[in-house]
Amino acid sequence: MVRDFDLMDPGDPSEPPRFSCEQCNGEMYPVEYIDVRGKTHTFKGKH
Repeated sequence: MVRDFDLMDPGDPSEPPRFSCEQCNGEMYPVEYIDVRGKTHTFKGKH
């Protein structure tokens, strides 16, 4: 599912796809994701 959104996303390719949470109105990120270009994204949380 994330890969499909990555293919359709015209945004910044250096950022993994993000989703809006319908319950908390926050953003959701994949914890670890290898994008369609082969780059690995690891979410370590916001500090």
